[in-house]
Amino acid sequence: MSEFELNILLIEYASGIDAQFNFWMAMTFAIVIASHTAGDLFNRLGRSALVFLYLLTCAVIYVRYLAGAAQVTIVIPQLRELVGEVGFAKLG
Repeated sequence: MSEFELNILLIEYASGIDAQFNFWMAMTFAIVIASHTAGDLFNRLGRSALVFLYLLTCAVIYVRYLAGAAQVTIVIPQLRELVGEVGFAKLG
């Protein structure tokens, strides 16, 4: 891969992580609002299902974050090798 392609790949990983974080924040806000406004309407099973789905979604987002971080740790050494230490320091 070229230096340009590796930089684009890093930018895509960073924007993907940012999008996942934004989705998680919106989802958390929606759960809090739904629990507050309709909390009395949920029975025990409904609350348990809501908590389970929220935790499952958090786990999926966390695993995707870890996968993205693992990919970045692969790309950075390739970029460092391609442009050298001095060129890599200029990128940061």
